[in-house]
Amino acid sequence: MVRLLRWLTMGLVALLVVMLGGVATHTLQGLTNPTQIYAAPIGEVEPNDTLGTAQMLANIGLHHPVQGQIDLPGDQDFYSFTAVAGRSYAIELFNVANTLRPDGRACDGYSRSGMAIILYAPGTTQITSYLRRECDAANTSSGNTHNVLSFTAAVSGDFVIRVLANNTTVSGYYSLRILPRYGQDGAAWDEQTLEPNNSWVTAYELYQLPLNIPHCCDTLKLPVFVSRSK
Repeated sequence: MVRLLRWLTMGLVALLVVMLGGVATHTLQGLTNPTQIYAAPIGEVEPNDTLGTAQMLANIGLHHPVQGQIDLPGDQDFYSFTAVAGRSYAIELFNVANTLRPDGRACDGYSRSGMAIILYAPGTTQITSYLRRECDAANTSSGNTHNVLSFTAAVSGDFVIRVLANNTTVSGYYSLRILPRYGQDGAAWDEQTLEPNNSWVTAYELYQLPLNIPHCCDTLKLPVFVSRSK
């Protein structure tokens, strides 16, 4: 068994996995091929202010982000995409303007932070099991990722994403992307940073070890976070 410290700083460390037999060395680079980000944003198309006028996104994934805007106070934007039953997706708001971050009550009537993500299943049924968490960006923000909603589609069809600012007096730009889980069509990462990896859906999958080889030790090279442990 191998234990990694929970709190680490970015770096490459050699990880020794002790097994029975001799010694073998392996270098890990990833299960799913990482790719450099060269993405031209998809422009928001207005009007997309209601479920009925949701902007259809024909392509999803790292290379197909949407550049959107809360152009007037109280504006809400709707986007739709086709999901496949049994597959998992992460919906991320990122590179959100500071002007869109103040607290407000627009999402669910309670004081929440920043921008909210609300999801509708095919047939315009709101998926309320995510509502409390995804109303408040403070729950999931990390780096330049402002808010994340991760889910597994129960049925195939067109799902609708509603994006709004909790504070109805603000305006500004934001970016949106819909990321498939590793191993699914369209899954990709930046080859240097392994981003985006801010949720269980977008975790970067490492190579599986050939544990049946007759050796005692494997030396693995993993990108991890390293820090002092108490």
